[in-house]
Amino acid sequence: MLLARFGASQAFFARLRSSISLRLLAVIFVFSGILTVGLTALQLVLEYERGVGAIEGRLEDIRNSYLASLSEGLWRLDEQQLQLQLDGILRLSDIRAAEVRETSSGSAVVAAAGRRASKAVISREYPIFYRVREADRQIGVFYIEATLAELHRKLTHIALLILIGQGAKTFFVSFFSIYIFFRLLTRHLSALAKFVGSYDVRKPPPALQLDRRPPREPDELDKVVDAFNEMCAGLQGAYRNAQGAIQALSRSEERLRLALDAAKAGTWEWDLRSDENFWSEGLWELYGLEPHSREPSYAAWRETVHPEDRPRAEQIVNEAARSGTELNTEWRVWRRDGADADRWLMARGRPVRDVRGQVVRYIGICVDITERKRTEEALRQEDRRKSEFLAVLSHELRNPLAPIRNSIYILDRAPPGSGPAARAREIIRNQTNHLARLVDDLLDVTRISRGKIELRRERLDARDVVQRTTEDHRTLFEQREIRLTIVLPPGPVWIDADATRIAQALGNLLQNAVKFTPPGGVVSVALEAEGAGAVVRVQDSGLGMEQALVEQLFEPFVQAKQGLARTPGGLGLGLAIAKRLIELHGGTVSATSEGIGRGSEFTIRVPLAHQPASLRVAECVPEGSHP
Repeated sequence: MLLARFGASQAFFARLRSSISLRLLAVIFVFSGILTVGLTALQLVLEYERGVGAIEGRLEDIRNSYLASLSEGLWRLDEQQLQLQLDGILRLSDIRAAEVRETSSGSAVVAAAGRRASKAVISREYPIFYRVREADRQIGVFYIEATLAELHRKLTHIALLILIGQGAKTFFVSFFSIYIFFRLLTRHLSALAKFVGSYDVRKPPPALQLDRRPPREPDELDKVVDAFNEMCAGLQGAYRNAQGAIQALSRSEERLRLALDAAKAGTWEWDLRSDENFWSEGLWELYGLEPHSREPSYAAWRETVHPEDRPRAEQIVNEAARSGTELNTEWRVWRRDGADADRWLMARGRPVRDVRGQVVRYIGICVDITERKRTEEALRQEDRRKSEFLAVLSHELRNPLAPIRNSIYILDRAPPGSGPAARAREIIRNQTNHLARLVDDLLDVTRISRGKIELRRERLDARDVVQRTTEDHRTLFEQREIRLTIVLPPGPVWIDADATRIAQALGNLLQNAVKFTPPGGVVSVALEAEGAGAVVRVQDSGLGMEQALVEQLFEPFVQAKQGLARTPGGLGLGLAIAKRLIELHGGTVSATSEGIGRGSEFTIRVPLAHQPASLRVAECVPEGSHP
């Protein structure tokens, strides 16, 4: 029960604190109550003083009226007369007790009326004199006591009347004031509060209007409403501007994020004083770490740098932080599991200074430059291959020149038609053909790279092209003492191709096999139809290749490593030309090798063509039959 009452009182005070009207009513009640109590107390004090004055005046009147007769009765010791007088006095208003005492007998009471009280009384003692021989002599004491009980009852009655009347007046005045206050102010404040509580700047309602009759002149509420509506309009404008700024910022951040993702980049921030770091999501990925798997710091970055690059990178970073210059460094990412061993990163940062000009932090970007590094390495390799190619080209061009020069010398001195002259002319012819092939290879590479090769396609049987090309190169194999075998399918293998270019591509593969197969080796050529393609496989038992060379084999100017003195001839363009020519036919060329000394296999695959209808019918008719 006590807790329930305490809870109710708490709820009441909470409601009182949340309502202006209730607080105003409470203030009016308290103020009116204090004022009423004060005025009532003042009036009671005045009434009390007036009542006490009246009683004291009555006591003086009794003294003046009865003291002479009491003096006569006491001198005669007429107790009956004294008693009658005291009883008459007791009948007077507010008189409670009266006594006459004789002073000569030790203040013995001669006559008494009423009973004395201990409180709320006013008492007086008057000496009784009697004139004896022309002199006043005190013969006794007249004691009279008046009670204040009636005065108290009167004052209580007056207080109740005043409090009841004033309380009723205060009650009605308070409620009337609250009603007026509610009509004029608080209900509009409630409407304003409700409007504010439901106001949504994203979906602004109509302007606030008070539900009241417009005054003749704008009052304070009108000014408040106008100011509030202006504030709402300003808020809506600010919200629209903020939304536009947020959308622009979001678009900018999205563009930045897309740019960073496209560039494989991440942003970072480094506080030099606290060593606190911020890494963007993209930067965690660049470092090969799970996002937020550890606290970003200088030490955490240091662990991502490859041990071989760490001293140089640290030196550059520390020197930039010490001198306050821009930071620019590159390093390889290092992970304990060995992943991303070839990933390169580049960091660029700009210093941020405080008001004193001291560098306090760096803000920068980190970019994945692995592709750039690979491109740079590829360009270096390409440059190296071109250098090697130029060396090979000069060697290949110089080799035929010496026999030609010697043959010209012989022709100048040998008789025409003689054996030495004939041999000299043969040497010149062979070496000239060799030079022509070298120049043709160079021209073919140029034409293919510029798209100047035009294919003269026709429907043909791939067996004929393979057979003819293999036989054209058989003499070359026999000179090198290499056994050449050919396997062809029993039926035609139709392709839509340029026979000359297919023969050129296959011839380049055969020449490559001759070049890298030692005497006594075997080279086999096999043709078959697999799925939707015609497949030609050239397999040799030659030197074989490493996997690294297989991946670069069809690039221009790539050759197996060997000295110029041992080069069997060629510029390293044959395989590149073969690959480009087959790709022009919509096919592919690939190479495989199980390693050094285990031979190689080159595969040409071109799309099959539809067989002519007459051939399909002929193949369906048994031999010796007639359709």
